[in-house]
Amino acid sequence: MGRPKNSEADPLRKAKRGRPSKHKREEHVVVHTGFDGHANAPWRKTVSIFKQPVTLVHTSGRENRKPTEQQLKRGLMNNRPQEKPAPVLWAKALENVQALIPTAVADKVDVNKTEYLTESLHLAGRLERASAALNEQAAAASLFTSIHNPNQSGAFGQAADKEKMESNLLLHINPEQPLLRPISVLPEDIATQERRVLDARKRLQEVIKHFG
Repeated sequence: MGRPKNSEADPLRKAKRGRPSKHKREEHVVVHTGFDGHANAPWRKTVSIFKQPVTLVHTSGRENRKPTEQQLKRGLMNNRPQEKPAPVLWAKALENVQALIPTAVADKVDVNKTEYLTESLHLAGRLERASAALNEQAAAASLFTSIHNPNQSGAFGQAADKEKMESNLLLHINPEQPLLRPISVLPEDIATQERRVLDARKRLQEVIKHFG
């Protein structure tokens, strides 16, 4: 059997021999668009900050060894429930919060020459903080924030029990309420507040008459 003729192999003579043209080579160039990096998500892989001892016991192989008494004791100690450390940095950030009272008139304050009087925050009356992890300034600051919040329906304090709040504050806390024990208002408290308001109004009237 001989070599086929050119007309038999390619009757229409579409095949071209030799080096392909420049235009033909450009058609095979792959154009990259978008993100060409690694498709896997860049998860953060860091070592745990809490050191946890690990006991390695070989249970398979030719040279099987029984665990020593020290390894067994360490394994039993690790099986005990351990308390997880609670993040308290957010509570520390609320400590030593102070109120700034401007000395100048409110509508005539100069930004460059503004002086303030510092006043520490305190809880009035029978208000108590929700947990021992918080100080008085932090609880008072949360109360002021809740009172001046226009979207707040009311300040009632934390509804969880004191034991739950002490065991895990972040789990049982209600972020929409101040960091205080449940607030209860008695009729005696309302009467005392009314007397204070009346006394303040009388003193204000006397000052207006004196300087008017």
